[in-house]
Order: sequence, then C-alpha cells, then structure tokens
Amino acid sequence: MERYITIKFPLKVSTISTPFKAKITIFFIIIISIGLGSYAIPTLGLVAYAGWGCDVLDKYLDLYHVLTVIIIESINHIASISLVLIFTILIIYELSKMKKFRYAQSDAKWRGKKNQEDQLIHILLAVAISFLLLRIPYLCAYEITQNVDKLWSPVTAGIKYDLFRGRMVGYILSVINHCTNFFLYCCCGSSFR
Repeated sequence: MERYITIKFPLKVSTISTPFKAKITIFFIIIISIGLGSYAIPTLGLVAYAGWGCDVLDKYLDLYHVLTVIIIESINHIASISLVLIFTILIIYELSKMKKFRYAQSDAKWRGKKNQEDQLIHILLAVAISFLLLRIPYLCAYEITQNVDKLWSPVTAGIKYDLFRGRMVGYILSVINHCTNFFLYCCCGSSFR
C-alpha cells in the first residue's frame, strides 16, 4: 500500500508516510495479528482421550471450525492475495498513466527515464505473479486437506500422509515467496544490480 501512496501522491508522501505513522501502523498490525492468532485459546481445554491432552473442547468445536474458516481462509488466503493483486494493478495503472502524461510532455531527459519506469513495471509484475504462483499450492493443499472426507472415501493413512507432505511443500513455497523479492528486483531491474 505504501508503494501505491508513493506513486499516487509523490509530493505528499513525506507527510503521509512518516516514521511515527509507520510505528503506529506496525503496532496495530501486531495487535491485530495477535488477536487473529489467539482466537482458539478460549475453546481449548483438557480432553480425555487415551489419557489427558489439550484440545478443542467438544462444546466449542463448531465455533472453532467457523472461526478457522473465517480467519484462515477468508483473511489469510483470500484477503492477502486480493490485496496484493489489487494494489499491484493500481500501481501499474498509475505508472502507465504517468508515463503517457510524461510522453506528452516529453523531452530528451524523460526518454532515458522511460526505461526505468518500464523496469519498475516489470519488477512489480514479477513480484505479484511470484506471490500468486507461490501461494496457490498451499491454498490448494489447505482446501484439499479441509475437505478430505468429501473427496476420498475411505481416507487411508497413505492419503493422509500424502496430503500432509503436499501441504508442507505448499507451506515451504509460500514462505519462499517472502525470500524471492530481492532476487526478482535484481533480475528484473538493472538499477538494483
């Protein structure tokens, strides 16, 4: 979102995006993340099954499943992918609009910057596409794992193990997504090399 604000309001960005506002935003993100991650705590308790263990209590099982669907599927998967794609599309739209405006007002100096703007568009596209491609396997594995009873009958230990392996590979890919941006910047833009 900060990239979009920088491109949309280049002259106001120093007043919109300050270190103090960044700290406040980070604080609220941490509080929201803790809140979203701790939804299961009130549903937990001691459960007797082959000894005692900590698990979701039977009376809260339906609530736990509803909250899991809302928080994990809606917020984590769908909202994150949608926000990244929407802001990337908006940034590319603003950059192309500025490029057309500059081309109409062009002089020899701007023609050299055209290549830099094209590189920036390629970088943003590469980051958005890699984000999408590296998140989809985990999203698919998660959905299959959640609906395994509807897809296979009977569910054998081999199927459960294969689903677990697929989900872990998808998880690794989704984590790798956060590591690839630097390399994409270096590959797509000569000014980053």
